[in-house]
Amino acid sequence: MLNFVVPIRDPSLVRDQVSQMRYLKQTFASISGQRGSGWKAWVVGHRSQSLPDLPENFEFISVDFGPEPLLFSAKTRAEHHHAVRLDKGRRVFAAFRGMKRSDVLMVVDDDDFISSHLADFVSSNEIQSGYHIKFGYIWDVEKNVILPSNDFHSLCGTSLLTSVDYLCGQGMGITCDNERLITELGSHISVVQRALREKLPFRSIPFPGAVYRSGSLNSDSKNVAATKQGASQAAAKRVGKLKQLERDLRRAKRKLEVFTSIESSQRKIPYQEFEADFLGGITVPELKMLCDFKKRLPLSFPNGPIAGFPRRRQA
Repeated sequence: MLNFVVPIRDPSLVRDQVSQMRYLKQTFASISGQRGSGWKAWVVGHRSQSLPDLPENFEFISVDFGPEPLLFSAKTRAEHHHAVRLDKGRRVFAAFRGMKRSDVLMVVDDDDFISSHLADFVSSNEIQSGYHIKFGYIWDVEKNVILPSNDFHSLCGTSLLTSVDYLCGQGMGITCDNERLITELGSHISVVQRALREKLPFRSIPFPGAVYRSGSLNSDSKNVAATKQGASQAAAKRVGKLKQLERDLRRAKRKLEVFTSIESSQRKIPYQEFEADFLGGITVPELKMLCDFKKRLPLSFPNGPIAGFPRRRQA
């Protein structure tokens, strides 16, 4: 059984609740668009959490604990990141403790999208330690661009399909609450690093597996800056307008050179295809407005063409 877990941050940490409700509805639709069976979705949030209607195969788990206290007392960036992992991990654990050792876990951040092919993939492949999503898309909502990535699992937490048995480890029960497990449930990087140390590396999924919504108002990166007692932030360097303009011109020139070196078939993706693969068949207006007159989403390649990037899963 593939278990999707959507941990929702405490309501006191949410800056824009209207946007949160819209994002949750979109993420739920994306998950429920699975083309295969053998999956279940768990939504974990505070008992006061407002939610859109839950689709079939979804279940809400209510928790009564508040935010991780270290979020408000952290004095360094490292301490703050550790606090974020613990805060997220405790919520994931609330669902994890009800799973079987034979199950597979995928944590889905509450504003991301996932491929509709994941349940099918899990049902037809053996999961020893786990799989990571190597290929995916980054939707930069601030710049209104979509960037294909072949290093997706290093950038986004919605990127691992992990064996529950592997996460538990030898001699541990699923309900065994310890900081190592909580940290791994809240940090995809920690899980991958342990697998490498134990020589059980995660294999990559051979098709684009998720879409990372980057830069949304409620993202953790935004909340780092919003937490008054959180990690101190280095003051942004002021750049003269002339130097900034020169940089912008050079960047635009590089982008033009990159774009012209990419085959026309790789520059855009039909919105209908993207919708079927990631959006659960619903329309996301913010994405659709990026389409050209042929209803295609333009893709951005700031670092040049990505060799071997698969368009979509092969049947």
